[in-house]
Amino acid sequence: MSLLDKRPKAVTRLGTFVLILTSWHVYKLVVIAQNWELLEQFGFRLSPIYLAAEALVWTLTGSFLTWNLLARSKHYPKRLKLAVVLYVIARISKEGFLINLGISSANFKFEIALIIIIAFLVLWSANRRGTLLYFGELNERQQKD
Repeated sequence: MSLLDKRPKAVTRLGTFVLILTSWHVYKLVVIAQNWELLEQFGFRLSPIYLAAEALVWTLTGSFLTWNLLARSKHYPKRLKLAVVLYVIARISKEGFLINLGISSANFKFEIALIIIIAFLVLWSANRRGTLLYFGELNERQQKD
């Protein structure tokens, strides 16, 4: 069995990360749909439409990334990196928006630090030699040189 046939541990970590995050957003979407009227009555400053749209976008993004992982798309590492950067930007700007509204969580700094650490680990795993070989991206880079 060659390195190209064997799935590296970094790819398994990436897949696990994507599936956990996608599952979390599917769960959020279901809970928002079940409690739509309660969220409207509660008068939370973020509307249920915004919360549902956000969960739907990240559910679809995670599903797309999972499909690319299973299909062993050579573009998967690039797409994953783009999604991670967009996710970090979206989370940090959402937290900043909540703080401007006067709704700040006590663990804001912890959340941001955790998001950045996880993003770093995902980007590091996506750039590993074994990951790039697995998806065929490294072979293409070497042929171009």
